[in-house]
Amino acid sequence: MVPATAAVLLVGCGNGETGQGGRAEATPKRTDAGATPGAKPAGAPVSNAAVRADITAGMRAAGFPEPRFPSARGDGADAVCVVTTQTPTDIVPNRKDVGSLAAELKRQGWAQKIFMSEDGLTGMSMSKGKWTLQLTGGRISKEELARQLPPEQRARARALTGVYGIAVDHACTNRLYAKEREQRDGG
Repeated sequence: MVPATAAVLLVGCGNGETGQGGRAEATPKRTDAGATPGAKPAGAPVSNAAVRADITAGMRAAGFPEPRFPSARGDGADAVCVVTTQTPTDIVPNRKDVGSLAAELKRQGWAQKIFMSEDGLTGMSMSKGKWTLQLTGGRISKEELARQLPPEQRARARALTGVYGIAVDHACTNRLYAKEREQRDGG
């Protein structure tokens, strides 16, 4: 089985081709022309709460249980600029299940970059505004999940059968980390 970390890293690289028999596939980039009428236009600010709402709507539409959003401690970048989600399921989500989730997120205005399925894991990478969302469905070990979580959440990691996701607003994290450095360095 491909480790979940590899699946998540794959969604951040290249065009989705793995060179392994064509099992992973790239999905063409989508324009906002297919977004739902209520979706925010490209470039409009997207809040942490809006990301959570989109993920919740996607999970519901795909027939998954309600997602959990483990909260980061404090008010740093991980609490404001990062959304982690875990949706435990009774059975291992398959490509079709995760594809339904991707379809709803597209209707919510997310642009799909990559969709791949290999060795029991299905992963995707999507973007909306300044946010990048990476979702992995399958059976994810405690150790793999811990490596993907923000530092303050790692000790609470448990093996997961279901869907795990992390969304990051990189512009937000860069701003907050720069501000923290300024305060720390006395600037």
